[in-house]
Amino acid sequence: VSFLGLFILYYFNNLSSESTNVRDWLNSNFTVTNISKNISDCQRNVYFMIQTMGTEKNSSWREKLNQNIKAIDAGFEQYTQVLNNSEYDDEEERQNDLLILNKEISLWQTYKNQVVQLQNLISANNRAEGMAFLDSKVDPAYDEIYAAIYRDLDSCNVGLEDALRCK
Repeated sequence: VSFLGLFILYYFNNLSSESTNVRDWLNSNFTVTNISKNISDCQRNVYFMIQTMGTEKNSSWREKLNQNIKAIDAGFEQYTQVLNNSEYDDEEERQNDLLILNKEISLWQTYKNQVVQLQNLISANNRAEGMAFLDSKVDPAYDEIYAAIYRDLDSCNVGLEDALRCK
């Protein structure tokens, strides 16, 4: 009887752990998906903003861009909390996830700084310099953050699939 009791405790403890693992992967997946969507929207709004330079529509695109920036900043804060609240079986895996997150935040800050500089050029109605800056600074910074976020999203998808397979 005591063996059966231990088996039941072990079995239900593993189910709880697996449910937590699925929940953690779902939270990570959801958060990274939102960040990636807002980064894509941010870049789209950069293009619309430069296209509408000197027109009334420009302020609307600038407002949307600034909303994306705030959403991305909040997304990275949320992602930090998600990772800090996740249960890890391996401390090395936790440290690796935090390194990836910190790299993404650094890439985001670089991109965001480039976007702010571009906004200043747009405000000055300097189309030629704005286009050159877009090509030489903003687009490459976007490509880096985009690639990093999508690698992370792929990793979240694989982790979620593995967690669901273990259930």
